[in-house]
Amino acid sequence: MLQSALWGTSLIVSSYRIAQTAVFIPINFLTSETLSAGFIPMLRRLRHENKQHARTLETAVFLLAALLSVAITITLLCKTGLLIRLLAPGFGAEGRDLSAIFVRIMALGVPFYILGTYFSCREMAGGCFFLPSIRASLQSVGLIIGLILAHTASTPACIAGGFTAAYIVFFATGLLRAFRQGWSIGNIALLRENSEVLSRFWLTIRPLLLLPFFLQGSIGIEKAIASLTGSECVAALEYAKFITESGIYMIAVPLGLVGLSMLGDYPEKDLQDWVGEKISMVLLVCIPVSFFLFGFGNPIIRLCYQRGAFDHESTLLTASILRFLGIGFWAQVGGYFLMKVLNARARNRTFIIIMLVALTVQSIISFLGYRTYGPRILGFSLSVYGLITFLAGALALHLPGKVYRIIAWMLAGGSLSLAGLGMLDNYEPAEWLRTLAFLCTWLAWIAAIPPLRKLSMQHALILSHSLRKK
Repeated sequence: MLQSALWGTSLIVSSYRIAQTAVFIPINFLTSETLSAGFIPMLRRLRHENKQHARTLETAVFLLAALLSVAITITLLCKTGLLIRLLAPGFGAEGRDLSAIFVRIMALGVPFYILGTYFSCREMAGGCFFLPSIRASLQSVGLIIGLILAHTASTPACIAGGFTAAYIVFFATGLLRAFRQGWSIGNIALLRENSEVLSRFWLTIRPLLLLPFFLQGSIGIEKAIASLTGSECVAALEYAKFITESGIYMIAVPLGLVGLSMLGDYPEKDLQDWVGEKISMVLLVCIPVSFFLFGFGNPIIRLCYQRGAFDHESTLLTASILRFLGIGFWAQVGGYFLMKVLNARARNRTFIIIMLVALTVQSIISFLGYRTYGPRILGFSLSVYGLITFLAGALALHLPGKVYRIIAWMLAGGSLSLAGLGMLDNYEPAEWLRTLAFLCTWLAWIAAIPPLRKLSMQHALILSHSLRKK
C-alpha cells in the first residue's frame, strides 16, 4: 500500500516487479518443490528411522543449496540484460535500465534467501514453523524501509536494498536457531558412506524437477505479456495478485504445511475424511470471498490503494484484473492445499501431471487472449489454473461426494448474490448498502440450505471450542 501511494503503477514499480521476477525464477526453481515437497517429508521420515541418515541428508542439501545459490547470483549479475529483455519485451530503454539496477542489488541477497529457506524447511520437518511464519513479515519490513529511503533520497535502488537486507536478517536468524538446536555442517566424508540416502533423495525429487521449468516459465510468460499490454499493467497485476495471494498465504499455506508435516503416514480412509473436512471449510469461506472480489473489485482497489500517486486510472486497471482473478480465488486456495496433500503422500507423478496441464493451459489462454481482452485475461487465466488444480486434485484424492455438492450449492448462492447486486445497481446505491445486501443474501442462502447450515454450525462449534481452549 505504501508502494502504491508513493509510485502508483509507474515505471519504477513495474521495473521492480520485473526485477523481482528475474531473481525469483531461479530461486524458486531450487526451493519451491525440491525443498518443500522433497526435503521436508524425507527428512521427517529419516529422523524417525535413522538419525545418521537424517544428518547426511541435511549436510548434502545444505551444500547443494550453498553451491547453487552462488551460481545463481553469478548468473544474475552476468546475464542481467538478457533476463530483462526476455521478461519485459514491452519495456523501453529506461525501464530496462532501471530493472537491471534492481536485479544486481537483489542478486546479492539470493544466497541468504536460499540458505534461510533451507533452515526454514529443516525446522518444518521437525514440526516448528517459526521461520516460515516470519519470512513474509521480514520481507515486508525490509521493503517498507527501502521504500521510505528510496522516496526520501530519490533513489529507487533502495527498494531492492530493502529486499537484500531483509533476507540477510532471515538467514542470520535461521542460522542462530539451527546452532542452538545442535546443527552443524557435519562430516562431509559421511556423504559417500551413506550414498543410498542421497540416491533416495534423488529418486524423490527427480519427478519434481520438470515442474519448476514450467512453473517459472509460466510466470515469465505472464510478466512478458503484461509488459506488452503496457508497462503499467505489470504493476497493476502485482497489486491485484497481492490481494488474492494474501488470502492464499493466510488460508492455504498453513494447511499445506500441516499436510506436508503430518499426512504422509495417514491411512487412506482417514486421509479422505480429514482432507474432505478441511476443504469443505475452505469452500465455505472462500467461495463467498470469490464472488465478493468479482462484485466489488473497484471499491476494494479504491480502499486498498487509491491514494497519492495511485490515481483513478490505476484503480480501473487494477480492478479489471482483480475481478477476473477473484472468480477462481476459491479454486486457487483449494488447489494449493490439495497439491500439498499429494506431495505429502509422495504422489509426485500425479502432482506433476496436474501442474503441467494447469500451467500450460494458463499460458496458452494468456498468450491467445491478451490482444483481444487486455489485462483482464491475466486474471482470468490464473482462475482457470486454479480451477484445474482443484478439480484434478479432488479427483486424484477421491474426495467424498459431499465436497462437490457443497461447491454446487455455494456457486448457486454466489450467482444469486451477483444477480441481486445487478438489480440493486439499477438504483445506484451506496457501497455500504451493496455490501450489506451481499452479506444478507449469503447469510440467508447458507441458513436456507440444510447441508450448508449444518456445515457452518459444525465449523462454528469447532472454532468456538478452539478459542475456549486457548
